[in-house]
Amino acid sequence: MVAGYEHPFVGRWGAVTAAALGDGRITTVGTAPDAELAHAVATDSVTLNSATSGAGRRLRFLHNGSCKSVVVAV
Repeated sequence: MVAGYEHPFVGRWGAVTAAALGDGRITTVGTAPDAELAHAVATDSVTLNSATSGAGRRLRFLHNGSCKSVVVAV
């Protein structure tokens, strides 16, 4: 964990975490959403982002922000 929260509930998780992954590194950053971001997450529960690795491979990140299971065709 790089940084954490001082909070009785979310303090058990990292606010910023980093770990080695293959030849690279992955870093995740948590957030406490304001009303606008919370609405966007609740409205669009499944989002897709993409990036390009250092080796030129396309990476895709699918995130389900709801508590319900979803089925996504790949």
